[in-house]
Amino acid sequence: MKSEKLLLAIGEARAEFVEESMPAPKRRLLRWASLAACLAVTAAAGAWYFASAGQQNGGGSGDLPMLTLSESTASMGFEGYMAYNFDELAFANPWQEGMQLDTLPVYRNGRVYDPGQAAERDYDGMKERLLDAAGRLGLDAADIVITDDVPNEEKQAAIREKFASVGDTVPEGYFDPSRFFFEEGGYSAEVDDQMTVTIRPDQPVTLPDGYRFGTNVSYEDMVKSGNYLLEQYRGLIGMKNPVVGITGGDRDIYADQRYELLYYEDGNTPEEKILGYNFNTMRFYYNDEGQLYLLRSYSQDLSDKVGDYPIISANEAKELLLAGNCATSVPYPLAGEEYIVRVELLYRTEPSCAYYLPYYRFLAELPEMGARDGLKHYGAYYVPAVESRYIANMPTYDGNFNGA
Repeated sequence: MKSEKLLLAIGEARAEFVEESMPAPKRRLLRWASLAACLAVTAAAGAWYFASAGQQNGGGSGDLPMLTLSESTASMGFEGYMAYNFDELAFANPWQEGMQLDTLPVYRNGRVYDPGQAAERDYDGMKERLLDAAGRLGLDAADIVITDDVPNEEKQAAIREKFASVGDTVPEGYFDPSRFFFEEGGYSAEVDDQMTVTIRPDQPVTLPDGYRFGTNVSYEDMVKSGNYLLEQYRGLIGMKNPVVGITGGDRDIYADQRYELLYYEDGNTPEEKILGYNFNTMRFYYNDEGQLYLLRSYSQDLSDKVGDYPIISANEAKELLLAGNCATSVPYPLAGEEYIVRVELLYRTEPSCAYYLPYYRFLAELPEMGARDGLKHYGAYYVPAVESRYIANMPTYDGNFNGA
């Protein structure tokens, strides 16, 4: 199809430029990142979106507008986990059943990613985020030279030729910058148009003896290393009251286990804790040698608050799930209530989300997939936590992948 050729031309052209525009040591990482981005664009272009149900739920009330869900699970594969037992998995979510929560805020996403539209990027905000990271690294902003990913004229000409080869022209805004960079003081850093800041030490950091950080490291050792790294990088983390969070613990096809380390801003109320966990986080990543090699700070724009919406209970959400009102990337419907192993409340913050609104995420065992060398499979199903009378198009599982 012509559209598929165009998407491949876009991804291929962008990948070539990104790879060659960065220093050689980073090209291997960027090659895979560019490939993933290309696949994500291709998937997003064909993602299934919820069919509008209009006002069948009776409409909203008061000053709260109806919410039309337009999120998609544009990704490779599905959101699944493998473990010998569910107890191997770790969760850092501060939400607990029984928290006194009548409402939670919903925000309009001002940075919706749409592969078919020219992006409107906040360049000043992106640079501000980058300079803020430099300051937290102890660097002088006056010494920072910011560059971008705009291809030079030669590269632009080559990209135009690739588009012309499939009978198209370069989309408007394609050559606008989408990322900014700096290299200074032993670090390289970049910020993308979603305001995510990625920081890489020039030399990966080896933790002292007595600390283990990497694949097949126990939960207890990850907590210990997380506390150590918090003290070493507290200024860079930049939170008033950071909480060490360990998540993951699932295994790959070789049965290797991986936990992830994150920090989030704590709060005094249940709502503050939930918002801190979902919207103010920093993650630390290790390489194959168990060294700290990358730090990533996430930021969503919460300036456009739609309102505080009434939320349903976890039990009410379970009833909706059992009735098929869920969004998932799992290729199987829920096998039965007895297969549910966990529920938690969180916000979906993917770039394709039109709104940041709370969902209940249910993890369930997938008996259809059997066990691989004793490893069980678990999948995620999402039910909007906002009362259904405010949802214009409540998701329904129809036997295919659907969005969330």
